[in-house]
Amino acid sequence: MNARSSLLLRELQRAELHGAARLLGRAMRDNPIDVRAFCIQNDERRCRAVTRLFVPALQGLYRRGLVLGAFCEGTLVGVCGMARPGLCQPTVLEKLSVVPWVLFGNPLSTIPRVLTWAGEWSRRDLLVPHWHLGPVAVESCLHAQGIGTAMIDDFCARMDQLQTLSYLETDKFENIGFYRKFGFTVIAEAEVLKVPNWFMSRPPRAAESFVASHDGSQIGKFYTSTRPHDGGDASQLPAFPRDRGQADRAEPGRTASAHRSFSESHSNLRRLSEFPSPDDRTDRSDGSPGILLSKSQLPTAKGE
Repeated sequence: MNARSSLLLRELQRAELHGAARLLGRAMRDNPIDVRAFCIQNDERRCRAVTRLFVPALQGLYRRGLVLGAFCEGTLVGVCGMARPGLCQPTVLEKLSVVPWVLFGNPLSTIPRVLTWAGEWSRRDLLVPHWHLGPVAVESCLHAQGIGTAMIDDFCARMDQLQTLSYLETDKFENIGFYRKFGFTVIAEAEVLKVPNWFMSRPPRAAESFVASHDGSQIGKFYTSTRPHDGGDASQLPAFPRDRGQADRAEPGRTASAHRSFSESHSNLRRLSEFPSPDDRTDRSDGSPGILLSKSQLPTAKGE
């Protein structure tokens, strides 16, 4: 299988989410945070536990954003999830729906560890509107074939089109260098379940007006479309196509055609609102600090 020469990127349908969860289980079973959260020594059992965690997690993410799939010769080989502004974190109902899936086959002590993990990531979320990247994974046997690069290229092109900030968490040190290639910068570091975690953000490229103004009072603007989405409020929808019958075949190491298709399908973008001043968002309602970007912390895109 030559992944680079036959890569297809498209949004996953709801019926494909279980397959995506299985891929994430295989690809992320050895991630430090997953190993610590589940405390399962057997690789296959831990793989099944991580898969069960992602089954409800992807269902929630599907409603709050989108789940992109990378296909090679008809086989799902990569997954890239993203949540839209204001809906980055799972709702209380979503968190409760995860409990039975985590409990199955695991000791009761697993639940508080998983909830602590989710809570620590949630309270460190950015305090300004942003698109939230993750989970991102590629089949282990297909690493270093450009699949992950193609998916993140696609994600960054969307963020540049929307002119909005993006954010992610990672528990793997080697991922830092990978994401830096796309303009992400580490803005915070902390231990979660005694595992080092890094928090990274990326401003849109070629968007000087997005970065905070000289007095730091203005962060920028984000955009959305009025496309219907699962019966929800059209004013809050992501500016991404949900035409599941269309997809672009990426050239080796590139996603140029996907970028063109994305740009052409968004001629009707409209301004939704302005980001609030950081001074107005210093604390969450629960008193947790979150991460507040000052002008000096905003990473500078290449070429600016």
